[in-house]
Amino acid sequence: MTSILNDDDDLLAYPSKNKFLKSNRVIAVSELEEKYQHDNIIFIPDGEYLKLDFLPNGIINKTETGIGGTTVEAKSKRNSIIVEPLKSIAATKAMEHKNSLYVGSPTNLYNNAKRVTDNDIISYHSSDIKDKKIFVVADSLPRLIKCIGESVYKEYFLLIDEIDSYQEDSAFRGNIEKCIDYYNFFPPENRALISATINDFSNPNLENEKLTIYKYKNPRTRRVELVLTDNVERHTIETILKLYGDGQKIVIAYNVLRPIISIIETLINDYNIDKEEFGVLCGESSEVLADEFYRDFENNLLPSRITFKTSAYFSGIDINEQYHLISVVNTRIPFTILSVNKFKQIAGRCRHKKKLLSETIIFNDFKEEVSLVPPTVDSLIKAAQIDLSVFNCINKLKGKGSDKKYFNLKQKIFEVLGGKSPDALLRINYKDEYDISYFKIDRLLEIHKTQFIYSMTNLRGELERNNVKVTKSEIYYGDRFAVSTSSGFKELRKNQIKNAIDTLSNLEEPTSKNLRKLIIDRQRFNYETNIYKEYEKVFGFVFHKDFVEYLNMMNLPSKSNLKEFNNLIMKLWFNTLPPDSKFKKSLNKVFVNGEKYKPIDIIKHLKQIDPSQTNDDSLISLFNILFNTKRTKIKSENEGYINAYEILGSAVPEIRIIKHREEDDGFNSKLATSIYF
Repeated sequence: MTSILNDDDDLLAYPSKNKFLKSNRVIAVSELEEKYQHDNIIFIPDGEYLKLDFLPNGIINKTETGIGGTTVEAKSKRNSIIVEPLKSIAATKAMEHKNSLYVGSPTNLYNNAKRVTDNDIISYHSSDIKDKKIFVVADSLPRLIKCIGESVYKEYFLLIDEIDSYQEDSAFRGNIEKCIDYYNFFPPENRALISATINDFSNPNLENEKLTIYKYKNPRTRRVELVLTDNVERHTIETILKLYGDGQKIVIAYNVLRPIISIIETLINDYNIDKEEFGVLCGESSEVLADEFYRDFENNLLPSRITFKTSAYFSGIDINEQYHLISVVNTRIPFTILSVNKFKQIAGRCRHKKKLLSETIIFNDFKEEVSLVPPTVDSLIKAAQIDLSVFNCINKLKGKGSDKKYFNLKQKIFEVLGGKSPDALLRINYKDEYDISYFKIDRLLEIHKTQFIYSMTNLRGELERNNVKVTKSEIYYGDRFAVSTSSGFKELRKNQIKNAIDTLSNLEEPTSKNLRKLIIDRQRFNYETNIYKEYEKVFGFVFHKDFVEYLNMMNLPSKSNLKEFNNLIMKLWFNTLPPDSKFKKSLNKVFVNGEKYKPIDIIKHLKQIDPSQTNDDSLISLFNILFNTKRTKIKSENEGYINAYEILGSAVPEIRIIKHREEDDGFNSKLATSIYF
């Protein structure tokens, strides 16, 4: 339901040169705004920055990007701690504001990449600097507060910037929600959360926060082109090529690295674009995957002519130059799905006075089946409470046995309940105790709500309702077809698998380059592409002809899934390990043809080979993949006859090897089970 505030009854004050500006229109208040105190809705003149002495406390929805929310706090006459999601943002803002301090991991953007020590923090806090400003990366907030001590809650105002990005990043940054733990320790008058795209919060501790909303009378509009396609990567490549010729810079927002690298490699290898033209902005944890294309964001300028960026750079940064923007969504990869608010945040990074050169959104409308009963805040919190109750029971065992066993038991249960996976409902809080992850609940609700907008009609309508003018909408489908019935999906799967095998069989020149083209030219994460991608792992080590002949013998199109194919790749990977591979030698030494092994002994032996293993079922599966076995029984002294497996021989197929791998390059049961089970 939408509430209406009539400005004839409510004075909406905006402090600018000691004058009060009164609105001349009715204000519609969203459902989010209804949840909080909505008496602080303030219009500001179109195009102006916020002109305040300091920010209000509570939740601040500034509704527009680039209107100076963080700048107000950085210039305010009080001590402030400003929390940013990324070190590049925190360090850049610290450099922009004189006499401020950056706290986070070392970066070239601040203090010549020297680490800011605890003593540096204590010294700054104790200094005579008036109106201290500390810009801190979210993960470093606990260290900062520990250095300053309890006085921090009275002496500083805490501002958490771009709060919606913390909700989204909680899926893969487990510590980020600890910011809210510390936020709650600050008195209400000394704390605020801010963003231009505020999402709803499930955390009950935030329900009583005051909400202040700043709006333009006439909200900014953007002009966007929409492309609906069955192959988002192919159209991303085509769009880049179309824009590349005008000499301007291009930014591609796509929250998944492997396809980004594939796109870059295709543009380099097939279209002769110099690799120096490319750069990738992503979080530190993804730097290894980005490899030679990884770039730092410096001086508010794009690092490359063609810059890809993942969600770490979707908000918070200021880009002081014009560029073409391409936002990419593959609904088959859930964490690439973007809300209309997130499109607004991405576009809002451009701070050039003439704004973006162009904006294009490329997406597909394939949806997996969604729950008929959508999740609610209450249902997810209740599920999280049930998970948490398990730990409350375990806590009663503390001190009644081995501390190590107690800790290991909690760890095992945490893993069973989802651990650090994006869909887990628990987290580890500031006291290193298990707690409900309200940010993850917020994220799951947002994903569920957002996935329904991905058809041309729905996305266009949603954008237009949010002041976006869709200037062009195009739909492209190749030789793909969409089906929703169960029988139709089986037929689709069968045809895709058959197409992949036929394509591999007919390759005139089976080279790694040709295989890579097949991967990039096909819709990612469907059956056909998975076959190409998995084959790439052993390509060049086994004879191609032998491999495709074996594939045809397997009759894969009749199978219900690709499990047998994935197992084949694992066997070939194992077979192409160096002859002196430690894993191979250990396996063949422990397990002998003709012998019978109890499941408990199989697990024990494999854990001795790789002590890091915890998933017992996966180890049994691995054993049965690498060996031909039959189920049998053996007599046990205490338990009578129990189940066992008899080894009949190796399960590795007779596919000729071209060469072995030069190194024992990471094949272990952990890798195998994490990929295939």
